[in-house]
Order: sequence, then C-alpha cells, then structure tokens
Amino acid sequence: MGLFSKISGLNKVAEAYPDPAADRQYTHTGQTVEIGAVVYQRCCKASVLPEGLALAVRGNPPLLIPWDQLRFQRQKRLHWLAAFEYAVGEPKIVTLTVKAGVHEEMKPFMQSSGA
Repeated sequence: MGLFSKISGLNKVAEAYPDPAADRQYTHTGQTVEIGAVVYQRCCKASVLPEGLALAVRGNPPLLIPWDQLRFQRQKRLHWLAAFEYAVGEPKIVTLTVKAGVHEEMKPFMQSSGA
C-alpha cells in the first residue's frame, strides 16, 4: 500500500476488515469517497450487502466492513454534493464519507444493526 493509504488510515481498515470474496461484483463503480483526510476521487467501487459495506479502492486490498463497525457521524459536503460521514471501528479507526446514493442503500442495514 502507498503513502495515501497510510495517511488516510485505509491501511489499518484493510488489516481489520479484509474482504474474503476476491471476485466480488460491485454495484457502485467510479465512486468518490473520503477516508480520513484523503479523498479518493472516482476510484472506488462499493456494494451494500447484508453482511456489510464492501469497498475497493484502486491499488488497495478490498474491504468488507460489518454493519456493527459503522456509526453515523454527520451529514457534510463532498465536492459540493451531499455526503455522509461514518466512524469505522470500535474504537474508531478512521472516518469514511460516502455520497448520498450509497448512504441511502446503507440506511436499512444501519438501523437494523442499531448503529
């Protein structure tokens, strides 16, 4: 992993939540996400699954973050668009910001996990 992975905390998330499915098909491609203080612009794939949020950031190992490890923090803007920030991990490892489309798909799972 590279320098941005270390700065953002993505390397720690990848260690904590590796995705066991190496050949996953993603429903959201070309996504922009913010991990820690780093914005990964149009280089992320995501899928909202019953077991958690699957993410793949180009050049990094894929992630599968369980719902009970995500806690909603606040609404914000990411490149002038509505976005939603989550704390990842307990205790918090890093923050993850996703745009509205992914967030809307996540909401039913977040409510059922009590997060």
